Amino acid sequence: MRGYDTKRLFNLVCSAIALFCFVSLFIPVIAPCYPATNYYSATGASTTDFVFSGEYYYAREYWSISQYVFSTGSLLARIVLAMSEALLIYWAFYSVKGEAGKMGMVAAALNLVVVAVAAIDMLGKLGSCRWSVLAVVLVDAIVAAALAANVTFAKRG
Repeated sequence: MRGYDTKRLFNLVCSAIALFCFVSLFIPVIAPCYPATNYYSATGASTTDFVFSGEYYYAREYWSISQYVFSTGSLLARIVLAMSEALLIYWAFYSVKGEAGKMGMVAAALNLVVVAVAAIDMLGKLGSCRWSVLAVVLVDAIVAAALAANVTFAKRG
């Protein structure tokens, strides 16, 4: 009975962490800036999203990782981000049911890679950053990967 309760508790924690990872992809983290020579507005309406100041275009608002990737990333980056988000939801749902298995490890690992690559790219275009929020997002992704690995590779009793 005690082993069953521990397994159920780990499944609920996995579900909560997976949902937090999903939500953290939409928390505003960074207000990017671009040098005027490198900036290109696909819509031609740079004044709606960016403010020109000196030699840089500064974003008017803070962007989340998802907004950043969808605004600046390639089609492949958008597909990988969408897959990562879908796998996090899958992991959360099936963790509650106790049927996530190794898919949780795949979801957590992909989320960690997406967050790390996006954060590194975002810091290269840094105008302003909410460092505490970025730290929470990164720590959350690392904890999710560690928890998923623990659940996946734990010895079955």
